[in-house]
Amino acid sequence: MAYSELVVGAVSSASGHRPTESHRSSSRTANKEKEFQFPAKLYEMLEIVDSLGLSDVVTWLPNGRSFQVKDPTKFMELVVPRFFKATKYRSFQRQLNLWGFIRVVKGQG
Repeated sequence: MAYSELVVGAVSSASGHRPTESHRSSSRTANKEKEFQFPAKLYEMLEIVDSLGLSDVVTWLPNGRSFQVKDPTKFMELVVPRFFKATKYRSFQRQLNLWGFIRVVKGQG
């Protein structure tokens, strides 16, 4: 399956986007530490890809507010398993969507 490059930007924190109540566990105390696990892992992943020699696969964009998945196939093979349980690219995209991330369409250059 061929993938296109994915550029993702965060929705402004001022908008207050977070998972809805239906996406949260009913046991708040037991899962409080897991509530922000995805964004924390995502940030950690993006911070260390250079040191892993994987910046050709996924990288921060110069604005620091967006990241780009340059090679989705390698991303799912080499990067995602180190940080997430997702095994399919669509599952990873779904998590981004649940957290309010949006796909940024590349303009003509």
